[in-house]
Amino acid sequence: ILKDDVTGTDEEILEKTEAEAWVKETGAKVAQTELEVKDNGGYKAEVKDYEVVIKVKDATATADEVKAIAKVVDGDIIDEGDKYTLVASNIVMTLDEAKAMADNDELITKAKAEAWKLEDLSKGNVKLESTTFKAAEGDYTATFYVDEEKDTKVTIKIKVIDKHVIENGDKYTIGANNLVMNVDQAKAITDNNKLVELSKAVAVNRTDMSAGPVKLGPTDFKAAEGT
Repeated sequence: ILKDDVTGTDEEILEKTEAEAWVKETGAKVAQTELEVKDNGGYKAEVKDYEVVIKVKDATATADEVKAIAKVVDGDIIDEGDKYTLVASNIVMTLDEAKAMADNDELITKAKAEAWKLEDLSKGNVKLESTTFKAAEGDYTATFYVDEEKDTKVTIKIKVIDKHVIENGDKYTIGANNLVMNVDQAKAITDNNKLVELSKAVAVNRTDMSAGPVKLGPTDFKAAEGT
């Protein structure tokens, strides 16, 4: 489950693990309302594998309990197939980074695309199916699939920006250009917030690729020769 989608409730654990139980003597299915989470393993919105214990409410023997792993992962897009789950993140990169790519298969790594087999959480093989990506400023897409279960696939968004530097936060990527100016130009800057405009700084919300606000952080800038 994606970290941003985690609510941390027992109801979510029961839903995501698709917990079910049957009466041994009759084979009758136990009502979902009779299942409960005995131990949630600390399950929360933090990337980690959580061991959870699920049982029938009136069961007292440990033989009537089942352990499962609730895996919380980072990413923007997820597809839960019959046997595999595939997760990937949208990408924001500079034009120089795009030009430096040897081939489009590098998008798999840049998107942090990973797949897990639901049965034992072993890794699956992620492949690139198609992409509109090219080494030019613009917006593109890429579709990945699980080699072992080819109909399990995700499509991510890619944004290439013509900026010198970028920094990836948890949800936003900020891009900006380096600045070179003479001392007179520096002296003409009466408000350091002007640096945001001069550097053409932009912020991108990687979840939906929408623009975000940019503000000036700490700076040692002053109207004197130096870096």
